Amino acid sequence: MEYINCFQITSLVLVTMIAIHYFSHKRLNNAENRNFVCFLAFSGVYVLLDMLSAVIAGGGSSEGCRMSALVLTLYYFCDVILTYGLFCYIRIITGRQKEKYKWLKTGWVVLPAAMLLAVTANLRTGWLFYFDQEGRFIRGSFHFLLYGYVFFFMLVIVAFMLLYGKTAEKEKGPLGAGASRHPNLYQVRPCSGQI
Repeated sequence: MEYINCFQITSLVLVTMIAIHYFSHKRLNNAENRNFVCFLAFSGVYVLLDMLSAVIAGGGSSEGCRMSALVLTLYYFCDVILTYGLFCYIRIITGRQKEKYKWLKTGWVVLPAAMLLAVTANLRTGWLFYFDQEGRFIRGSFHFLLYGYVFFFMLVIVAFMLLYGKTAEKEKGPLGAGASRHPNLYQVRPCSGQI
């Protein structure tokens, strides 16, 4: 099977463009910005590992099975970390990063930790993926857990966005925050009849 990396190359270009634009306007002076930068960095690594794993998995050589397993393990690590990183970023921008209940705060860490353990254990068990004698990539019995993990966190992220939204100051006036900073700028004055 021949694999085409067009989507990954496009993703890498987009992540690079976003990073360049972001760094030209933002500084790392708060948790939101630092978390977003980590998210960008992991996104770039994730795309590179996706490209590399696709090439290795498509190669089908039995000699490269160990290298393939290592690259795919790193790829799935990034998958777990990126999903949780996006969740943490959304919690920050919605103002929900400080939970009132300790059990809930702990609960948000349990699933990613369990998934990281499952990905690590996969090197010995092959429950998520493995390579057969010919070096072909085979999905394991529990490969669906990776998709379920991502799907669960995407649902939680959407729920957080819908329920809490961004906690920002209320805009004053119909023209937005600019009108409250410069009240005379958008003031309507009666016409004196002179042109």
